[in-house]
Amino acid sequence: MKRIFLIGSLVMVLFLGACGGGDDEPSDPCTVPITIELEITRSDANTPSGGVTITATGGNGGFTYSLDGGAGQASNTFSDLAVGSYTLVVEDREGCTQQRNFDIEEALSASFATDINPIIQANCAISGCHVTGGSAPFTFASYSQIASRADRIKIRTQARTMPPSGSGSLTQLQIDLIAAWVDAGAQDN
Repeated sequence: MKRIFLIGSLVMVLFLGACGGGDDEPSDPCTVPITIELEITRSDANTPSGGVTITATGGNGGFTYSLDGGAGQASNTFSDLAVGSYTLVVEDREGCTQQRNFDIEEALSASFATDINPIIQANCAISGCHVTGGSAPFTFASYSQIASRADRIKIRTQARTMPPSGSGSLTQLQIDLIAAWVDAGAQDN
């Protein structure tokens, strides 16, 4: 914006930038970075079922989202994605962009006998905890005892409160396997 002032015989022209730019220099609308957070869902190996939900902040608002050079969309969610690598571009209303690469990994499947029971027996059904005479109010000696508490086990392992601190910890893969097993119905397979 420009304002003209007449002071006596002197004419002053003052340029005012929308974002406080100096004198006659235009202000850069891309000085506020766009921050991107992703929530990624794994995909089945045979059927594209993965997805990503984007949370964009900063920038100049009014975001559009495009994946792998496709057309921009107002929705911050992409679904039915196959296992693979993707490039996301977030653009704000001023044309400023931020790019982020991410991977859709194959969905986990877990077997009680092969995956879950060994995790529980090595980390929870140990001396002083989920065994007869342990401090826990129930034991984890059989499938039925574990499956009856599957939802709670998932919640506690994801919160990293099971096993309790000092008793060891689970890897992220072990936590993900437990969640996959519970989400698939906590079957004895």
